[in-house]
Amino acid sequence: MLVAIFAVLIAAGAWTYRLLKAEPAKPGNVHKVTLDLRFTAPIGYEFCTGKSEKGDDRPPEKVAHTNLNLTMRLPGKITGLPADALFGTKEIVFRPGERDVDVYKHLDSGRLIHTHGTIHLENGRPVLNVLLNMGEWPPGRYIVGIGGDPFFGYCTIDFVD
Repeated sequence: MLVAIFAVLIAAGAWTYRLLKAEPAKPGNVHKVTLDLRFTAPIGYEFCTGKSEKGDDRPPEKVAHTNLNLTMRLPGKITGLPADALFGTKEIVFRPGERDVDVYKHLDSGRLIHTHGTIHLENGRPVLNVLLNMGEWPPGRYIVGIGGDPFFGYCTIDFVD
């Protein structure tokens, strides 16, 4: 009987030791994703919905519904916007530097996520890097807004399991 109790104590101690030595769980993995949106034909302020420059219908990009280290290769500028009375401009330019990045369920809904990303130039084209914690939201279609000059540009993305 004493041997059985001693064996149970040793097993319990070994199990406890393994628990204490285990690395703590990390809050969600961050997946690297790159979207090449340079060749999309903008529709108003939305630069990655509708038809591509190749003339084909292009559905929204699909990425994993998780926390993301997202790289987006952006169009140099979005043109053909109606002239703005305040700025007098008809285009959005994505300049290098820190930029606001917002996530919406719909363009007419409230902002779900507000964060910052960084735009840098690669071969003269803007590239955005941003960390998005999409794992906290249910899968589905979302709008990602990127601060440009002088307005935001918007991209529809499907976050799927």
